[in-house]
Amino acid sequence: MARKARNGGRTGRRSAFRRLSVIACLGGGFATVAHAGIIPTDEVIRTARVYPEDIYGKFAAVAAVDRSRDVAASTVDVAPSMRAAADASADGDAQDQIPSARPTPVLTPIQGPLTLDGRYLGDVSGLVDSQGEGVIDAKGLMDLLGPQVSPAVLETLRGRIAAQSKVNMADLNGAGFSLMFDPLALTFVASLSPEGRARRSVGFSQSENIDPTAFDQPANFSAGANIALAQQYSHTEGHFAPLQGGIDMFANFGGFDGVTLTAGVDYDGSSDQDRWKRREIRLTKDIFRSAVRLTAGEFAPPVESFQGSQRFLGFSAARAYSTIRPFQNVRPAGRRQFILDRPALVVVEVNGVIVEHIRLDAGPYSLGDFPFGQGANTVRLLVEDDNGQREIAVFDLFGGTGLLDPGVVDFGVSTGVLEEGGQLEYGSTLAASGFFRKGISDVLTVGANAQIANGREQVGALATWGSKLGLVQFSGAASHNGDTGTKGYIAAVDYLREASLGKDVDARLVASAQATSRYFQTAFDPKAFNTEKWRAAARLLVRFRDYSVSAGAAFVKGRDRADRTDYSLALGRTFRRFAVNLAWQRGSTEDGRDEDRFGLTLTSRFGGRWSSTARYDSDNDLREVGISRASTGRLNDVSGDLRLSEDRTNQTISGDLRYINNRFDAELVSNRLVTSEPGGVNRQESLWRLSTMIGYADGVFGIGRSGREGFILATPHRTLAKSRISLTDSSGYTIANSGWFGPALVGLSRGYGVNRYEIEVDPLPAGYDLGSGVINAFPGFGNGYRFVVGSDASHTARGILMSPSGPVALIGGTIEAEHAAPGAEGKPFFTNRNGRFVADGLAPGRYRLLVQGAVVGEFKIPENVEGTIDVGEIRTSKPVE
Repeated sequence: MARKARNGGRTGRRSAFRRLSVIACLGGGFATVAHAGIIPTDEVIRTARVYPEDIYGKFAAVAAVDRSRDVAASTVDVAPSMRAAADASADGDAQDQIPSARPTPVLTPIQGPLTLDGRYLGDVSGLVDSQGEGVIDAKGLMDLLGPQVSPAVLETLRGRIAAQSKVNMADLNGAGFSLMFDPLALTFVASLSPEGRARRSVGFSQSENIDPTAFDQPANFSAGANIALAQQYSHTEGHFAPLQGGIDMFANFGGFDGVTLTAGVDYDGSSDQDRWKRREIRLTKDIFRSAVRLTAGEFAPPVESFQGSQRFLGFSAARAYSTIRPFQNVRPAGRRQFILDRPALVVVEVNGVIVEHIRLDAGPYSLGDFPFGQGANTVRLLVEDDNGQREIAVFDLFGGTGLLDPGVVDFGVSTGVLEEGGQLEYGSTLAASGFFRKGISDVLTVGANAQIANGREQVGALATWGSKLGLVQFSGAASHNGDTGTKGYIAAVDYLREASLGKDVDARLVASAQATSRYFQTAFDPKAFNTEKWRAAARLLVRFRDYSVSAGAAFVKGRDRADRTDYSLALGRTFRRFAVNLAWQRGSTEDGRDEDRFGLTLTSRFGGRWSSTARYDSDNDLREVGISRASTGRLNDVSGDLRLSEDRTNQTISGDLRYINNRFDAELVSNRLVTSEPGGVNRQESLWRLSTMIGYADGVFGIGRSGREGFILATPHRTLAKSRISLTDSSGYTIANSGWFGPALVGLSRGYGVNRYEIEVDPLPAGYDLGSGVINAFPGFGNGYRFVVGSDASHTARGILMSPSGPVALIGGTIEAEHAAPGAEGKPFFTNRNGRFVADGLAPGRYRLLVQGAVVGEFKIPENVEGTIDVGEIRTSKPVE
C-alpha cells in the first residue's frame, strides 16, 4: 500500500478489525512474505525429498518450494512417532533417530542449498523451525562437506554424528565449524575457519564432481515459450480493462554445450500505438567446465562494488560460479540501487517485517529514495510484475563480496553501445565495463574494476580479508567526467562477523562506513551531485533458542541537506504455534524532526497449511489482519489469502486465490478499497491471471506449467498409446500428466541442477518392462528434453525348458535374437528346479536359448501382443548339462 497523507480523521468502523485481530493473535509461528524467486547468487530451494515414515511419522508433510513461484514452507507438527524417536535417542536406546531438541518443536521438512562461507555446495534436506534450528540429513551433509574440510574437522564431525541419520545442527558447532539454517534466505549456512579447510587444487564449483554426460541428454534443438495473460475488471464501472500479457521465448541449438537464444514481447491492449513491445534479445553460451557465460545481444553488464548499470547492445563474458541466470526484471545496479524493466508491485520487507506495498513504474531506483533505505537495515524487495512473474532482490548492510579460494578468478567483461533515447533503443555511444577478483590466499582476495562511456571514466579496487575476527572488505573508486571536468571518489569499509556462542546462541554483527565526494559518478551517469558526505551504520542480530534480538544504528552526514540519524530495535519470540515480533525505529524527517515508528507482527499457524497474521504500523496507524493457505506446488492445489486492513484514510479488503493445473497456473485477485476521506470514491477491482508454457523438442509439442530455463516432455510409446504417463518428483507427488492436450510437460525453472523424476504408467500392461522408469536430467540453460516412455523391447517371456530326461533345472544361459549381429550381448536367463525361466526387455521376433554357447531351443514373441507371453515348453533334443 502506498504511503498516505497523515492528515485525515479516524473512522469509527474498527470493531470488525479489532475482533479479527483477536482471532489472528490466538497462536502462530513467525512468517515472512516470500512470494518470489530469489535473485541473488543463492541456489533455489527444490522439492523436498521423501521423508521416511519410521522417522518422521505418517502425518509429516512435505513442502514443495519453487523459486519461480511462491516460496512458502508448510510448517507441520512433529508426529507422535517422531517424538518417540527423539525421546528414545535422548535415552541412548536408539541411534538412527533424530536427536531431541526443544520440547515439542514445530519443524518444517525442507530441502535447500548448503553454502560454505558463502559458496554453494549443493542441496541437502532437513527439518527446521522458524528460528533456524533443527536437524539435517547427516549423509547428505557429509557428502557435500567431505571434500571441503580438513581431515581433522571431518573426523570431528563424523564422531559427533556417529550412527545418526539426522543430526541436530547445534551439535556440530564448535572447533572452527558452525552450521545453521537461515530462514530469511532459506539456506543451510556453514562457516569454517581457514585452518579447517581442505587443501585442494583450484576448481570451479560443482563442475569437478558432476559429469553432464552421465545424465540423460537434451534434444539437439528445442524451443519454449512462457505465456502469461492478465485482465483487470472494475466492479465500480462494470467492465473489463484491455487484455495484457507477455511471452518469454527461448530456443536452444546444440543441446547442453550449445547456444541459447532468448527473446520476448509484452502486450498492452490499452495502448493505441505500442501494443506490442519487445524485450531483450540475446544469445547465451555457457562453458560449463570453466564456469564462463558468454552473452551477445542486449543485456545489463555484470557489475560489482560501486559500478553502475545501463543496458548494452554488445558482448559480455563473465564467470558464473553459481550459474546465475540473467535478471528478468529486477537488476542490481551497484551496492544500493536496482532497476525495474517493467512496472511492478513491490512489497518491501525490512529486517523481516513488511513495511510497504508500493506500485513502481519501470526505471532506476535507489534505496536512498525510501525512508527505510537510510538506516542499518536488511531490505528485501518482493517484486511481482503485471505478468505474474515474482522475484526477490536482497540488499544487506554488508556490501562485501566474500572470499575466493586461492588461485580462483572471478571476472566480468562487457563492451558495446549504450541504450539511449528510449527503452531498447541504442545510439552510437561506445561503452565498456569490467571487473576482476582473485583469491590470493585462504584469507585474502583482491580485485579491480573499471567502466568507460562517452568521455566518462570510473576505476576502482577492493580487498577482502578474512580471519577469526571476521570478514573485512575495503573498496573504493574514482571517477572523471570529461564533459564537465569534475572528478570524484568514493570509499567504503565493510565488516561482517558471524559466531556461534555455545549450542544456543548465534550472533551476526555487520558494520559499514562510506564516504562520497560531491561529484563522484558512474560512467553511465551524465552528471552527479551527491547529497551525502559520509555514512556509517552497524547492526547486531542475536538468536537465543526461541528469542531473537536485533539492534541497529546509522548516521548520514548530509551535503546541502540536514544530517540524519536512525535507530532500530526488534524483539522476537516464538512459541509452539505462535510468534510475536516487536519493532521500533527512530529516524530524522526532511524538516529535521525525529520521528518514531512502532510495529507489531503476530503470526499463528493452525496446523497444516493454514496460518494467520496480524500487524500494526504506527507510521499511518495501519492495522491489518489476514489468513492464508500456503501452496504445496502439487497438481490441483488451491491456495490463497484474505487480508483486511485499515489506516487513517482507507479500509481495504483484498483476496488472492491460486490454482495449479496440469497445464497452467491460474490466479484471481480481488481488492476492495473503501476510503474514509470526505468525498472519497469507493472502488473494487479484480484481476485474473493465467500462465502456461508451450515446449518443442525432437518433433513433439507439449503444453504445461511455466519453466524459465527449460522443460522435459514425456511421450508414450505406441505400445502405451492408451495409457496415461505421469511424472512424480522425489517426494512421490505427481507434477505432470499426459492427456488430451498431449504429452506430460515439466517446466524447469533453474538450469545446472539434478532433476530426477519417476515415471508412472496407468494402466501398465501386465509384464510390460519400463526399464529404469526414471528420468535423470542435468539441464543447461534453455535445454529441452523429450523422453519416449516404453519401447518395442518391453515384452516379458516365460516358459519351461525341458530335456528328454525332464526339466532342465538350475542352469543359466543367454537369450539372443535370431538375427543378432556377431558378438552381440544376449540377455541372461536362469531356470529354477522345475525348469521355468523368465526373460524381460524383449521386442517382437524370434529368439534362441543358448547354454555354454550351444543352441538348446527357440521361441517367438508375436507382433500383436503386449506384456507377458507364455512361450510354453521348449524341448531340447538331448540332455543339457
